[in-house]
Amino acid sequence: MGIPNLLADLHTVVGAVLLAGAAVSLYCDQAMEVLVGLGEDLWFEWITVAAFAGGWVMMTRLRGATKTTVASKHFVEDCEEATVPRDSEHDAAGMCQQVVALANARHYSQAAHVYRETITVHGQSLGETETDLQAFFTAGMLAAVLPGSSKGCAGKKVIEDMRRAGVPRTPQFYEVALRALARKQGFQSAVEVYQELKADKVVPTSETAGCVMTALVEMKDTRAALQLLRDLSKADFVPSIRAYMFLLKPLHAEGDWEAALEVHSDIEMRQAPIDNLCFNVILGAAVRGGRGDLAAELYCQERTSGKRQLLDTVSLNTAALGLLRTKANLHAVALIKQAAEAGDIELNAKTYKLLADLSSKVPAADRPKLASALRQIARADTHRDAACEALLHQARARTGGCSDSGSGSDRN
Repeated sequence: MGIPNLLADLHTVVGAVLLAGAAVSLYCDQAMEVLVGLGEDLWFEWITVAAFAGGWVMMTRLRGATKTTVASKHFVEDCEEATVPRDSEHDAAGMCQQVVALANARHYSQAAHVYRETITVHGQSLGETETDLQAFFTAGMLAAVLPGSSKGCAGKKVIEDMRRAGVPRTPQFYEVALRALARKQGFQSAVEVYQELKADKVVPTSETAGCVMTALVEMKDTRAALQLLRDLSKADFVPSIRAYMFLLKPLHAEGDWEAALEVHSDIEMRQAPIDNLCFNVILGAAVRGGRGDLAAELYCQERTSGKRQLLDTVSLNTAALGLLRTKANLHAVALIKQAAEAGDIELNAKTYKLLADLSSKVPAADRPKLASALRQIARADTHRDAACEALLHQARARTGGCSDSGSGSDRN
């Protein structure tokens, strides 16, 4: 091998020493392989120095941060700290207690090691053990999914172990598992564990549902999140505004008004506290999907409910645009006139642009009604700027109503 040539200068030798030291410190279960590999090409003195360097680094690290295979002494010390007697190390009940104690002490890597050893040695007889198996498997789940544990959905293996041992999976067990996965940001694993929950026909708690919804939002799986809402239609669970917005944005882009209205129904059923941005996205989805009449209907329902917190200029313009696209021109004007007279929603340049566009499309028979409505809007909205004034003038000119359109008289 060509390692001696690579270590020709001092800097490279020092680098090799530090590398070996890090190997001893961080990966003690693999350190011997590393040192043996270096020993084939380096002098014994350098191997000794590397080993001492690694040992020094290891001794300065916090206890419990290294692998469980560092030394049996470390494991025994951890067990003593967790008040577990040494003589119970190979007894099924004792090993179960060790897993719980190590997990409670947040030594998750060590707890995972003992858990797998317990399953290997006593897996077939755990059901006969006089110990708290719920606590044991919950600790095993935490050890499997929290930082420092193995990659992938190791939590599924714990659930399979529970099934083989005949231990039921409770809502609390799944809540602990999903909360831990959410903390670790193991979103794919959280969804997989949720599928196990469904297979067990366990009713999810509010926190469990929230963890799964968060996972689906982060994974940008809109359809699965929408299905989750359907699955939890009777659950005591209220998604966040962020979750609802995550669902609604792609539905708005696709013009999927049916799904958007389904989300709106879910919001009303759960009495979820949403904002006007969320409401406006629902209106926009209806308009994009060719159901401007439904957008106007939702707008009117909110207006007549007496609350009106969700209505703003965007809501008005979206509902009016929807009616304009369905050729309900006078209805659109009526919405705008109502807002102007109530004075609770500001009319902006887009509102007046809608009026200007609408005035060129109304049949001749409807122009007198439109002209009358425009006069009333002009009198009611006394705060319009020059751009809005110009668009209003344009709309009234098209309806033949400019003769009495003087700005001063309309504003007084």
